[in-house]
Amino acid sequence: GGYLRVGVLALQGGFAEHVSHVKRCGSFGTRDEVVEVRTPDELACCHALIIPGGESTAMALIAAKRALMEPLKKFAEEKPVWGTCAGMIFLANHIHGSKKGGQALVGGIDITVHRNFFGCQNNSFEATLDAPPELLEYSSGVGMDEKHFRGVFIRAPAILLDPPPPAHVRILTELCLPADAHAALEPRSSPDGHGLGDGGEEQRVSKVHRVAVAARQGNILVTAFHPELTGDLRWHAFFVKMARDHRSAASEGKPPANAAEAPFPKPPLALAEKCDLPIV
Repeated sequence: GGYLRVGVLALQGGFAEHVSHVKRCGSFGTRDEVVEVRTPDELACCHALIIPGGESTAMALIAAKRALMEPLKKFAEEKPVWGTCAGMIFLANHIHGSKKGGQALVGGIDITVHRNFFGCQNNSFEATLDAPPELLEYSSGVGMDEKHFRGVFIRAPAILLDPPPPAHVRILTELCLPADAHAALEPRSSPDGHGLGDGGEEQRVSKVHRVAVAARQGNILVTAFHPELTGDLRWHAFFVKMARDHRSAASEGKPPANAAEAPFPKPPLALAEKCDLPIV
């Protein structure tokens, strides 16, 4: 499958931590590259893309100004993409709680995401969660029970499970909620930015017992939490393996169309060369 070039969308949010983690994860080879992506030309050079946490509305506005929305949609249809927190919102086909007028989405994974399910910044939290089977082949390297991982949730979204996503969406991690938990749901938005609510009225779920916080559909991976803010590299190793498997499959039989073999348009920023960010 050759070398791998993983891009990290660097328009806004916590992209530097993802760059550092990709460089350090065990499945990343010495010939591989991780680059910061800000333009369509840079995106076209990548085999896979990480969309970081941040502010999904701001990210969409900057992407639109840089003529990146359509290239991002096409990329998500064809190549591996991982969205964390705001990135998960960006990749969802439907969202609840979008700002007035709707929100532009890349779409690609057939889930409904509640944009601020857990509340405001003050409601951020950490939780110990069951590791999906995909993570068990890697070592956490932080002395943690390998069957679990640390989830860092910062003004986090969640995947709604009522009604459940279609069968082609694999739920990787669920989070059980207190029996009296509930969520106020605003009219939904689809990737074209149009609301999908019934008549525009506010909707409410009176009892939500569980939500999903990680899922995969084909080449798209989403997580509501921030693996890049812990010392556990397994989620990054898993995504790099997804990207490498996709690259190998695309290379079998004939050269893949528009392969990212060209040199990256410009040298990476100095920040991308630092692998020792203070992540614990």
